[in-house]
Amino acid sequence: MEQNVLERSGLMKDFLSEKINGLKRERLKEIREKFESNVGNVRKQFESVLGAITSEAEQEIIVISYLRASYITETHEFYVGVYKGEPFVEEIKHGFISVKPLLEYFQKFDIVLAVVGLANQWDGLSGL
Repeated sequence: MEQNVLERSGLMKDFLSEKINGLKRERLKEIREKFESNVGNVRKQFESVLGAITSEAEQEIIVISYLRASYITETHEFYVGVYKGEPFVEEIKHGFISVKPLLEYFQKFDIVLAVVGLANQWDGLSGL
């Protein structure tokens, strides 16, 4: 009887382990699809912001920074600034990109490491 219980426990453990792995695969697939569908939108926003604030000047400095206050207000915005001299902080409305929908989606699954995927995908925007 003891052997029978151990076998059933092992089978249940294997079944649950596979079920958990299946759920993880489904979630990662859903996250990947959601992220990939938003990459085009983020790229368009980024191009729009850069087009609105850049000029024909030869020497410009582009600064992209995360607004700390946007973490508290849960707007999750970045400030994009273009400077001809020393960079300084200013707030121009057309210089904001909101990633709130993307972060809310990750938060739904308590995923923190998913932001690494965002950083890796950001390299794809470098050809602007």
